[in-house]
Amino acid sequence: MTSGWLATELASYMLDGKIHSRRTPDSAMPVRAGIDVYRELQGRMLCRYIIDPHEPPRTTATWVSPTPLSTTELIAYLALPSPSKDREYVLLLDPSKINDIQGPRWTSRGQGLEYLLPGGYPASAVIPPPWGVRIR
Repeated sequence: MTSGWLATELASYMLDGKIHSRRTPDSAMPVRAGIDVYRELQGRMLCRYIIDPHEPPRTTATWVSPTPLSTTELIAYLALPSPSKDREYVLLLDPSKINDIQGPRWTSRGQGLEYLLPGGYPASAVIPPPWGVRIR
C-alpha cells in the first residue's frame, strides 16, 4: 500500500456518498460554488499537478485532485494526459476562491479522485508561494 492509496481511501471516506461514478459525464455533474467544496473538503486544498512551475492562472477547464500524490503515483491515480511528461510540481488551490467547481468524481481509467474547474482558477486561489512546489 502506498501513501497515495491511503490518502485516496481517507478522502473517499470523507466524501462518502458524494463521489460521482467515473462514467459520469462532465455535463451531469452540478456546478457548485467553491466555498461549498471548501466546506465539503473541511478546509483542505486542491492539488493541480503541473509540468511548468510557473504555470499562469488558467481560464479554461482544468482538472485538480483533493489528494496529495507522489510523482510515481500521478499517472496511475489520475490518468493524466501526456503521461510521458513528468509533472514534478504542484500548485495548491483554495477552493473557496474559485467560482465554479464540479465533482468529485472517480477518475476515468485511474484510481483517484478529481474535481473539474470549468472556468479554471484565478491567481487569488493559489496558496503561497505563487508557483509550483517540487514533489517527489
